[in-house]
Amino acid sequence: MYRIALLVVLALAATAGPGFSQAPAASGDVWPTTPGAPQPPSLHDRKAKAEEKGRELDTKLKDDEELARRYVRPGMGVAEVQELLGEPRGAAASVQAGSYLCLGYGRVWVVFEDGQVSCLRSRLEYVARYDSNCHCAGNAMNMVPFAKP
Repeated sequence: MYRIALLVVLALAATAGPGFSQAPAASGDVWPTTPGAPQPPSLHDRKAKAEEKGRELDTKLKDDEELARRYVRPGMGVAEVQELLGEPRGAAASVQAGSYLCLGYGRVWVVFEDGQVSCLRSRLEYVARYDSNCHCAGNAMNMVPFAKP
């Protein structure tokens, strides 16, 4: 059965005409292209673009982290923080032992308890009693101190 299907596919490819090129790809080019179409970017160009994007992202993460550390204060509301820092890059929530919302900005998570900033964390950590990773308990090494006013 497999052989018959393979023969049918090969026969269709052979009769497809000039729109279905069977010529081998040029040396080093593993992407078949339509004649006259632009060549895909080289590996070197893709790496350079990825490195540039990585540097831009790293700068943005550092800027977001600095803003969060410098300006976020205990008791601020969600709307105030979003007005100050913009849309978060990530979010998490917990309702097991209190109502917690965690918004990620750069390398800092802003943790809200009942709608107000409760703490800042460098990373979220699962704690069984909350059955969540969004809370202000656990490892003190993950806590980020608020900046002095």
